[in-house]
Amino acid sequence: MLIMQQATHSISITNFEFIKSTSPELFRLANEMEYYYSADHSCALLKARLFAEVWCHQTAQFFNLKLAKNSDLNQKINQLKLLSTVPIYIIDELNLIRTNTNHGVHASQEWQGTWHSVVSCSRTQVKQTLKAAFELAQFYYFNLANEQGEQAIWQEPVLEDTVSNVNLALNGCPQANLAIAEQAYSQLLSIKNQISTLSNTADKKAYNTLNKKDLEYWLSRAHSLNASGTWQLYAQAYEQKFLEESKAINAEYCYKQAIKKCTTGESYFLYANYLSVIGQSKRAWILCEESAKRGYHQAIVALQKKHYRSDDSIYNNWVKQGVEHKEINSFTIDAASKLELWLTNKDNELAKKRARTALITAQAMQAPGYQYLKAFCDYFGYWGKTPKLNVVSELINNYKNLPSTVYYQTRLFSILKEHTKHRVTAIEIGCVAIKLEKNIKLKAQIQFEIAMLMKEELASCGKVKCSFGLKALIKESAQLGNEKAKQFLKLPVGKALMRDNSFVTHTTTFKQPNRKKQKTAKKQAKKANKK
Repeated sequence: MLIMQQATHSISITNFEFIKSTSPELFRLANEMEYYYSADHSCALLKARLFAEVWCHQTAQFFNLKLAKNSDLNQKINQLKLLSTVPIYIIDELNLIRTNTNHGVHASQEWQGTWHSVVSCSRTQVKQTLKAAFELAQFYYFNLANEQGEQAIWQEPVLEDTVSNVNLALNGCPQANLAIAEQAYSQLLSIKNQISTLSNTADKKAYNTLNKKDLEYWLSRAHSLNASGTWQLYAQAYEQKFLEESKAINAEYCYKQAIKKCTTGESYFLYANYLSVIGQSKRAWILCEESAKRGYHQAIVALQKKHYRSDDSIYNNWVKQGVEHKEINSFTIDAASKLELWLTNKDNELAKKRARTALITAQAMQAPGYQYLKAFCDYFGYWGKTPKLNVVSELINNYKNLPSTVYYQTRLFSILKEHTKHRVTAIEIGCVAIKLEKNIKLKAQIQFEIAMLMKEELASCGKVKCSFGLKALIKESAQLGNEKAKQFLKLPVGKALMRDNSFVTHTTTFKQPNRKKQKTAKKQAKKANKK
């Protein structure tokens, strides 16, 4: 058993507190890893690698597996990979830590003769490494140790001991200088986003000015020490007007400098957002694509949303890229797409195998919304299983977790319409399906079925909430060629319904804000602040 003797440090966000009693060794390493996140990236990476090594040994003990003591991390991961009980996404997280930590073991000598570590791994990759360690800790705690509790989301650690951080910065630590600059930037951003942060206007102005001076001072020190990521922070600070631009140095110039050394795609994406705000959307999408090619998740998601239901080939390409770059939502989208392809042609055995494999992968990766897809397959008894009609509640509880680019509404409506208990939800889902459905015949069918559900709900409760009028749905469905709607209008019941004027419709409208008044108020507020 490895015993760590180093002292723990005080941090305001302790992500790994939950594992303190279950595995003290992992907790000590995690605490040191989060401390060095602000102080020294290379040390943080070293602690992350040690964390992964210890995690491998402790996990192997649960499965009565002995890892070779002198083997490297890659060999340990390969041994665990042979165990079917260790999910694919955990193996991927281990490999991510192994790959990223290989970049933090270099040293160089300055012209004065002093030695310092060189981290070729970016700040974003260091953050990804810590997130991966957090996933390992949660798997160990909940799946192996069988502890109870709610899974949390990793938050960026911030040192409580500001004096210690400042001391490191003044002694020439590049990351510590950058960390203090980022803290000042975050405080300025929170003031800007929250108008009523300070009740006293004078105090607010003074606090704002102080943080701007802190940002300028510590960022210039970090930049002079060649800390990675300073050009990006300069660009963001100029964009938010926290620093004064000049003709030569401005946000766009800094973003251009930042993307020269960007390997993760983050700077490209931030630059794209900046260009989008100033109205240069064409350049923005080009940079967004460059960001996505480097595997930046937010850029991949943005491109998926852009091409969803407008260009299937480009959309499918970015879904594929998302899976390759381990963008978590893409696994759900991929599984849903392949499942839909098989459902349109159930005789295709290859499509069936691909759909099932994609679904198993999404479940292994714990992708958002995979529970819905699993419940959907269980409901109909796919893959040779017995149909489970009692999973309707699981479908309702999990459909909101699906990514926005998954089209599920039509198929979910076809299930819910058969269950009287879920009639209200069926109407709600059906209304969205009408707006999104491209097939005219299917759209007309849904319109008529929603109208009949509304009719039943009115008879049962006396009121129903819907985006469309009852009579309008029946009329439009008949106009689009739905035979049932046409026959209904010819029946005495249908004729009586269309003549019935006892229906009272209440339309909810949202009052639009007065833009002129808002502009006037902003101008007056600016004048007051200048005084």
